[in-house]
Amino acid sequence: MEEIPRELVLKWDQTGIRLVPSSTWTMERKGERRVEMVGVNDKRQITAIFCGNAMGDFLPIQLIYKGKTPRCHPRFKFPTDFNVTHSRNHWSNEDTMIEYIGNIILPYVACVRERLNTDSAALVIMDNFKGQATPKVIQYLQDNNILISWLPPNTTDRLQPMDLSVNKPAKVYLKNKFDEWYSEMVTQQLEGKDIEDLEDLELTPVDLGMPVLKEISAKWFVEMFQYMSENPQFIVNGFVHSGISSAIDGVIDMGSTESKGISDTDDTTDEGSEETSDIDDDTVTSSKRDLEDTSDDDDE
Repeated sequence: MEEIPRELVLKWDQTGIRLVPSSTWTMERKGERRVEMVGVNDKRQITAIFCGNAMGDFLPIQLIYKGKTPRCHPRFKFPTDFNVTHSRNHWSNEDTMIEYIGNIILPYVACVRERLNTDSAALVIMDNFKGQATPKVIQYLQDNNILISWLPPNTTDRLQPMDLSVNKPAKVYLKNKFDEWYSEMVTQQLEGKDIEDLEDLELTPVDLGMPVLKEISAKWFVEMFQYMSENPQFIVNGFVHSGISSAIDGVIDMGSTESKGISDTDDTTDEGSEETSDIDDDTVTSSKRDLEDTSDDDDE
C-alpha cells in the first residue's frame, strides 16, 4: 500500500436511501388523539454508492432507481459525472457495478494518474457483497491495473470508512432537506390565514407520489454531494477511524465533524439484511448488508 498514492486508495459502499425518511416530529391539530408520523411505514428507496479516498476526495455518486428502462429516472438534469441508472429492484448488482466502475472509478483513476504523472496501480478496498464480488467485476478492475484488498469477514462496522463517517451525515443532510421541504409545503397552506380560521382549515395532504419525490430528491442529492465534497473531514475521518490511514504516509485526522452538527459515526440500522457470498478463488468470505427491496414503484 505504501507504493500506491494516497489518492488512488479507494473505498466505496452501497447504501439504501429512503425517499421519505421517518421523522421524530409531525404537525397536527392540538388535542388530536391519533397522530400519524410521516415516513414511518414508507419503505420506498433507491440505492446510492458513495466512494472516497484517504485524502478526502468524494467521488461522484451512482444512483440506482427501480425500473426496467430509463423512464424510471428523474427528469432532473444531474451533473454529467454522476451515474444515474436502474435495476429491477433498485439493488446494486454486477451490471450496475460494471457501469459504476466504467463511468466513475476509471475516469477518476485516469485523471489522478495523469495529474501525478504516474502509472501506479490503484487499490480498492472491498467487502464480499455478492453484487461486486464476481469474476467479471474482479477481472474488470484487474484489467485496469486496480488491485483489490478484501475486508475480513464481519468487519464492515469497524473497517468500512463509508460506514464509519460518511453514510450517516449524508443521510442526515438528505433528511433535513426533506423536513424543510415538507414543512414549507404545509406552511404555504397556512399563509394569509387568520388564527381563528385555522381550527376549521382542512389541509391538503402533501403530495408524496414517486414523480414528485424523484424530482425533488434529485436536487438534494446534488446539494448533498457538494456539501460532502466541501467537507473532506467526513471522508478522511472514516479512513482514520478504520485504521486504514495509518498504513498510508501523510494522512492526518482533520478533526471531528461534531462541530458541524452532524455526527460522523453511522448507526447500525442501515436498510437491508446481511448476506454472505463466496468468491470463486476462495480469497475470502465476507458479509454485506443486502439492500432491502421495499420499493413498490416501477417505470413512473
